[in-house]
Amino acid sequence: MSVRSTSWAAVRVTAPASTIGYELCWFDTTASIVPLWWLGAWRADTDELVLTEVLQAPARISPAVLVEWLRPIVGDDIAAVLAAGAADAVTALPRPSR
Repeated sequence: MSVRSTSWAAVRVTAPASTIGYELCWFDTTASIVPLWWLGAWRADTDELVLTEVLQAPARISPAVLVEWLRPIVGDDIAAVLAAGAADAVTALPRPSR
């Protein structure tokens, strides 16, 4: 698992696997019209994107909510890894000013 921010996503968590790799990103309103979580899956041997899903939600949602969204798409183990990495990364984000 890799957790980091990028110039295009405030949060980026990757979970590579032997055949399919997964990437979970959170885009804030500077990178997207609305804040959203994006999930992508790609074939490890070709880097072909094979799945994309979007959840419109703020960054600081409960890890349990992320797991609930991810579980039917990627399975229990990958959902837990991605949600845990996202929760760690989100705590490092600056709090929005009021």
